[in-house]
Amino acid sequence: MILEKIPEIQNLTTNEKSILLEELAIDISKNEESDVRHDYLEILNQRHQDYLKDPTKTSTWNQLKHKVGK
Repeated sequence: MILEKIPEIQNLTTNEKSILLEELAIDISKNEESDVRHDYLEILNQRHQDYLKDPTKTSTWNQLKHKVGK
């Protein structure tokens, strides 16, 4: 798992992780050999933009798990 290889990622704030996610998506989309569907990247980018507009409308992974009863 990548988090085991780069444990510093776990120390990032939610905002920093969101920025990293966008940067990775952009990097992936530049790779012409990528198997990632571009429509997925567009959705990911839109969700990130929505988050940046109003981070209070999002939930952490732990909050979401709690909501669904896990």
